[in-house]
Amino acid sequence: MTSKKWLVILGVAAILILCVNGVEALDNVTLNTPAASATICGSTYSLNATTGGGNATNVTFYYYNSGWIAIGSNATNGTTFTLPWDTTAVSDGTYTVNATATNGTATVYDNSTGVIIDNTGPVVSFASGSPADNGQMDYQSAISVTTSESATACTLYFGNEVLTMSGSGTSWSYTFNSGPTENIYSYYITCTDTTSCTNSANSATRTVTVKNSNSGGGGGAATTKKSVAPTQSILSLVEKIKSGNKLVIIGALLIGLVIAYSVFGKGKGNKK
Repeated sequence: MTSKKWLVILGVAAILILCVNGVEALDNVTLNTPAASATICGSTYSLNATTGGGNATNVTFYYYNSGWIAIGSNATNGTTFTLPWDTTAVSDGTYTVNATATNGTATVYDNSTGVIIDNTGPVVSFASGSPADNGQMDYQSAISVTTSESATACTLYFGNEVLTMSGSGTSWSYTFNSGPTENIYSYYITCTDTTSCTNSANSATRTVTVKNSNSGGGGGAATTKKSVAPTQSILSLVEKIKSGNKLVIIGALLIGLVIAYSVFGKGKGNKK
């Protein structure tokens, strides 16, 4: 074989090697979801990564919690890889997520992404001044709560009523301007946090007795009924009546004495 033929064969082989390496080249992998600083939740959150420079045969997703923990792998040959993640199996908190891609000859890593997992609603606690459990309240009492994280809404369930509370962030309250009527009620509060996951949580349930000094409602000033005692004028009138009875009795006695004297006294004088 001539030297020219060898040169041709070597040239074709070099071209083939370059083409194969170009097809199999794997330059990078990018973690698309979750995005940096995202709040995620749910049992089927979708992880997504894409490769650059060529196909990968496997992408493995990890999260960091005192060490890298594999979430799972997608062994599809291609450039786009997805994987469902049950975030409810992980405690709420801040974590770092990563993706690693390989094609059998090269392995590439994505820069780590920090995310927040939030699968629970805010902790709802009664604030000072709210009616105590098994306590009493009147028709102008206020019920207040605080939350462990910012909330977008809080709702008061009082007996059969559903009442929207006022507030923002971690402080919420509701003030009764009239009613409820006197009775025994159970009540609790539900608050929803600010994440896209819309997690809700309930407060403890309390029982309260409503004692209204103005049970007619309407928000007016409370009035208190008092027992009616005899006034001084009535006492004075009674005394006058009593005094008048005494005068009649004394007058009758005097008249009786005069009559007795005229009858019996004159009779004695005639005998003399």
